[in-house]
Amino acid sequence: MLARLKKWRLEKSLDEHVPAYMICPDKTLEHLAMERPATLDALNAIHGLGASRIARYGKDLLEALRQGAS
Repeated sequence: MLARLKKWRLEKSLDEHVPAYMICPDKTLEHLAMERPATLDALNAIHGLGASRIARYGKDLLEALRQGAS
């Protein structure tokens, strides 16, 4: 799961021309991989995800989590 999230982050950072840590820090990806939230509301409980990151990347993160689970 963590590898899938890191791949998503790398792709997103390349698309946006920013360092990967600007998308989500490693610690946040680790929390996502452990907690595996399934809704936008559940993302609020993940350390490092504020309202702006959830608004910008929330749906993509949930999709990456779903893909990683299958």
